[in-house]
Amino acid sequence: MLGCLPMKRLVLAFGALGLVGCFLPIFGDVSWFDLRHEGGSTVWLLIAAFATPTVVGVTRNRLGFADALAAVLGFGYALYRFHGDLGTLIFHTGIGGTLMAVAAMAGFGAAVLALLGTVIRDQARI
Repeated sequence: MLGCLPMKRLVLAFGALGLVGCFLPIFGDVSWFDLRHEGGSTVWLLIAAFATPTVVGVTRNRLGFADALAAVLGFGYALYRFHGDLGTLIFHTGIGGTLMAVAAMAGFGAAVLALLGTVIRDQARI
């Protein structure tokens, strides 16, 4: 079933991948975290957006609707922040930008599938 342990592991993997990407270089020696003095709250919100699915994936309990929804919102915010720059992040930046863009796209897909899996699982119990 889609909402079980494999989907939770995917959410964890993509959340951790995006979180690590925040601290790796994007341009030259500058990482996303290094922009915290210029970017203000945007930098912290994006780090929190990747940290939320990571925390959801680490928890011991089964992936529930609220957990999957939190992961979808976290990855969705990351996609919203990058909206038109995904191609640039993947192909024209350093490893940090590539990891963040790939994690946002693939993590959003995995989180949506996990959310659908929890809905299907809950409907089957009724």
